[in-house]
Amino acid sequence: MFLFSYIYNTLVLYMNHLLEMLFTLIVLLGSLKGTTNPQSFSELTDNVKGKEGDFGIYIKDLKTQQIYEYNSELLVNGASLFKVPVGVATLKAMELGLVKSGDEVTLEGSDFSSGSGVFNTYPAGSKVLLKDVLSQLIYSSDNTAQQMLMRTIPDWVIKGGFDLNKSLTGKSDFYHRDITSAKEFGIYLEELYFGEYLGVSDRDYLVTLMSKTLFDDRVTPYIGDGLVFAHKIGNDPEGAGWHDCGIVLEPPRTAKAVVCVTSRGVIYQEFLEVCRWIGEFVGTI
Repeated sequence: MFLFSYIYNTLVLYMNHLLEMLFTLIVLLGSLKGTTNPQSFSELTDNVKGKEGDFGIYIKDLKTQQIYEYNSELLVNGASLFKVPVGVATLKAMELGLVKSGDEVTLEGSDFSSGSGVFNTYPAGSKVLLKDVLSQLIYSSDNTAQQMLMRTIPDWVIKGGFDLNKSLTGKSDFYHRDITSAKEFGIYLEELYFGEYLGVSDRDYLVTLMSKTLFDDRVTPYIGDGLVFAHKIGNDPEGAGWHDCGIVLEPPRTAKAVVCVTSRGVIYQEFLEVCRWIGEFVGTI
């Protein structure tokens, strides 16, 4: 009975998400009528200035090291961007031998969190493999998975996942209050990819998890054929903020660019339009 309930709830979750994506696409297509695609980053930012609310954009061409930014230090509620450092900390705890991917994590009543994910459909007392908790943390942006990991991984390791040994937590409210910016998170992603905090195999495992998620409808569809966007989204409905940040990879697995777009007080359909412009621009650099 539990297995049937889990399968049913999972299918309902995924179907609702697909319907939401379809509805968003229909609305977005309607809103794009008459819109001129920007031909340069300056034109892109000029168009963004005409949108409601605030946007933060940070793009770094990793080949030329050129940075394109607009309002990149705008502080926003990072929402589920927070899950990337939690995932990093989980992998670091595995490297340190503190936990194993095959360890069972018992779902406790205090772990349950509303919003995205599948584990809030499980009954308390359920046992889930640590690797599956990590997978859902990224794939479905599972809020309950985040609570399970924050409880399981030692706090000092969680903090290390945020600062990557670069003392970022002393200068930022990201770990303490989930407040970040497009620039800060973009720099974090670059350091994560090129730094030595995680071993290469664990870094690549995380990048693989971020390359295919339930939320690939923002920047991802527009970055160009053959490119992969290993990313994480964030949703802050109360602050009308939506984010999409990640690393663009080109074959065979070369990092091409860091891309981060954040927002607050915006209209979601306009956010999607800005994501399209950013994706198409990144495809040209």
